[in-house]
Amino acid sequence: MSAPWAEEEMSTVAFGDQRLDTRAVTLLSTLGQRPNLSIPAACRGRAEMKAAYAFFDNDKVTFEGIIAPHLASTRQRMAEQDIVL
Repeated sequence: MSAPWAEEEMSTVAFGDQRLDTRAVTLLSTLGQRPNLSIPAACRGRAEMKAAYAFFDNDKVTFEGIIAPHLASTRQRMAEQDIVL
């Protein structure tokens, strides 16, 4: 199950495949809970680790595709503030 904050942060993710979009949210949630650990250490088992590496190895998954939803969410949060440093 993904954390609500991860779902909100990645609400605009669009890899052209719903499974990849869902995996992006799941990975953000999983890795966000343990940001100081490697992917194998942060994942809860071999199957989850393999799914994470398969996600990053997919040709549809790009840095731009991963970062775009975060940038959109950041811009939205900034627009809601009077002052942003």
